[in-house]
Amino acid sequence: MTNDDPQIDSSSKLFCFGRCGPIVPRTPTQPCYAPLTMEKRPYLTSFWFLALLTFISGILAEGAHLFLVSSGFRDRLPPLLAVAIPGFLAGALFPYLVIRWVYRESLASLGIRWWTAGRRSLTWLLVTCGATFIVWLVFWAGLMALLQLAPEGNEAATTLSRNPLTMVLAGESSARLLAVLIYFAVLVGFAEELLGRGLLQNVLDRGYDKVYGKGRFTIRKSTLLAALLFGLWHTEWLQTDPLAILGSLLTSATIVMVPSLLLCVVYERTRGMLVVIVLHNFIDFSKFVAWDWMLRLF
Repeated sequence: MTNDDPQIDSSSKLFCFGRCGPIVPRTPTQPCYAPLTMEKRPYLTSFWFLALLTFISGILAEGAHLFLVSSGFRDRLPPLLAVAIPGFLAGALFPYLVIRWVYRESLASLGIRWWTAGRRSLTWLLVTCGATFIVWLVFWAGLMALLQLAPEGNEAATTLSRNPLTMVLAGESSARLLAVLIYFAVLVGFAEELLGRGLLQNVLDRGYDKVYGKGRFTIRKSTLLAALLFGLWHTEWLQTDPLAILGSLLTSATIVMVPSLLLCVVYERTRGMLVVIVLHNFIDFSKFVAWDWMLRLF
C-alpha cells in the first residue's frame, strides 16, 4: 500500500515509527505495522505456536506462585512484591524476552505503542469502563439474589461475604490483603498486557487477517483468537485435582473470556497499550467495588 492509495484519506493516516522500516500508512480500523522478519518463518504467527507460548507463560505464573508459597519466600518478601512477581514474570518479562529473542523484534517494530492518535481512545476507555461497572453490579446483584434462596450457613454465601475490599474498609485487613488490592487497582494491567495485547494480538494480526461483520460493526479473526488465548492463560494447570483443573479451564473459557474479549476489541480499535492497561486495572478492581456495594445492599 503506498501513500497514493486512493482508499486512504490523508487526514486519517496513521504511521508506525521505530524499527518498522519504511513508514506504512494505515486506516484507523487497521493495525499499524510494517512487514517483519517473522514472515520468513510463518510458524511464528500460527495460533498453535502462540497457544504453546501462552501455556508456557501460564505454567510459569502458576509455578512462580507455588514456589513462593511452598518455599516460604512469600512471607519474607514485601507483600506487594510477593503478589506481583508471578504476574510480571509471566505476563511482562516472558513475552518481552520472546519478542526480543524468538521474534527478533523490538516492541516498536512489533507495533506496540503507548498511544495512537486519531482513534477516540479516551471515548473507548470511558464507555467501556462505565459498561464494565454496570455489568459487575448486575452480576453481583444476581448472584446474591440467588444466594438469598439458599439455606442459612451455606458455604457459598460465607465465601461470598469475604470481599477483600470490604474487609479492608472494615479494618480487618492484613498487609497481604492490601497488597492484593493495590496490585489489581494499579499493577495488573502493566503485568499482563504485554502478553495479552502486546505479543498475542499483534502477532496474530499478521497471521490472520480475516474480518467478520460489515461497516463499523467488524471484528478481526485475530482479535477473537487473542481473546481465547488470553482467557485460557488464566487456567490453573498445576492443581492436583483433575476436576479442579477442569473447573478452572471452564471458568477461563467462559467467565474470564468476556473481559478478555473486551480488552482485545478495545485494543483493536485504539492500538494503545495505555488504554488497555487502564481498562484492565479498572475491570479487575471495579469487581471488588461492585461486590462491596452489593454486600451492603443485600
